[in-house]
Amino acid sequence: MTQSELQRKVYGDVPQSFEHRVQYALHNTQKQKHPVRRMPLRTALIVLILLALAGAACAAVLSRTADWFGAFYGQSWKDAALSGDVDQSHPTARLGDVTYTLDDVIVTGIALDEGGMSVTENDCRYILATGTIRPAPGANVVLVPEDCELDEPSGPNGVTVLERAEAQGAKILCVRVTANGLVTSSGQPFTWTDDEGHTRYPDIGYDEMMQEDGSILFSMEIVLDESVLARQDTYTLSVYIANHEVSREGAHLMETRISEDWVFDIHPVR
Repeated sequence: MTQSELQRKVYGDVPQSFEHRVQYALHNTQKQKHPVRRMPLRTALIVLILLALAGAACAAVLSRTADWFGAFYGQSWKDAALSGDVDQSHPTARLGDVTYTLDDVIVTGIALDEGGMSVTENDCRYILATGTIRPAPGANVVLVPEDCELDEPSGPNGVTVLERAEAQGAKILCVRVTANGLVTSSGQPFTWTDDEGHTRYPDIGYDEMMQEDGSILFSMEIVLDESVLARQDTYTLSVYIANHEVSREGAHLMETRISEDWVFDIHPVR
């Protein structure tokens, strides 16, 4: 049973980007697997947890990632995340009028099997991250995730996305961020060969949630098979970021879409 089946993943669309992103997309097309987007409807408990985390001035940013994945997968996941290697260098990229920041990245040896979950000390099995998408300095924009409707609440007192945009005289931008995977020292996607001789790529998960302050909280996960990658001092990540305008009537103006494969190093420590 695969990691994806064990997590009962629900598949979404495959983003298109530059040359090495296409390699991921071709792989996903061949396997009929795509980056995972969790169902947009959340329980009230998870919403309250994430809003509280986003609004708090956390001294230990790590709790955001640990609590996010703990909320979805349970206390054992939170404990495993807290025992992992952590990078808190806050890499940031700007794309047009939007900035994307990783608040913290956790590398852990979490392993799922039919008997449950275990943690392997020296394996890199999961790379878990949370971050924040914000308007770039000086940009007058209102941000929305992909599954958001313009009549949804976007701020205090039930102010909707459209009302906020009209009050600010702002553009509405639909944003996207999801991991492509790991990149090797030669600049190629990290892959491995399974027992049947097939080339494997990591499974990818992502999620986004709008916050009252106008930012968007997001998560990413990169899932590897057992014993294909030992813990490293440095990992190179490739992350797909994109945004495009949405009209006041809710039409997605795809001709305005810009995207980029953002490649950067992380240096997690224990």
